[in-house]
Amino acid sequence: MTSFTISSPPPVGCNGLGSGDVMVILVNSDNPDVVAFVALSDISEGIDLYMTDNAWTGSTFRMNEGTKKLIVPSGGIPAGTIFGYGQTDLSYGNDWVNAGGSFALSTSGDTVILYCLSDTNDYVHLAAFSSTGGWESPGLPEADYRTSNSALPSSLSSVGTTALGHVDNSKYDGDTFGTKEELQQAIGNSDYWSKSNSERFSISSFASSFTVEPV
Repeated sequence: MTSFTISSPPPVGCNGLGSGDVMVILVNSDNPDVVAFVALSDISEGIDLYMTDNAWTGSTFRMNEGTKKLIVPSGGIPAGTIFGYGQTDLSYGNDWVNAGGSFALSTSGDTVILYCLSDTNDYVHLAAFSSTGGWESPGLPEADYRTSNSALPSSLSSVGTTALGHVDNSKYDGDTFGTKEELQQAIGNSDYWSKSNSERFSISSFASSFTVEPV
């Protein structure tokens, strides 16, 4: 009798996702933590998205803070979708699982980096956000990044990044329609963000989705 072995499907990897295909559009670091993203490209089902407040050192992540993981559900996440972590009325807000350490944003300023892992297990950085005023140089002794600062992944040096001065809570308030490149530039411009050390921002103040226009 012939026997067959049924193997698990291969990992999806990042399936073509790259820098700036997702961007951060809201961060509340006053408890409870909330981080919202917008997909600027379609995200395939089965991809593992990782969100971390660990510092990037220039070659790897420190492991003194925390990482959350979202497995993109069946059907994927279409371009224009607003989703994120920590709020019940935010798509997939309660679907992130712990992937190591303790994810907890500091009200003294912090960084958030979103990434996936390629088929060869390399980091593919998708988006980065800082409320510390900017980014540290890569290659410093790990302790110099402390618990709030990070180097900026080199692949995000021109796209996918927003850096604000120290603020507890912040929300993108610019256009929600445009080409991917136009939205990347707008979201990355700190002039288009509302900021507060006392007021939390709600995802309900956004339109239901962004409109990513074809080029």
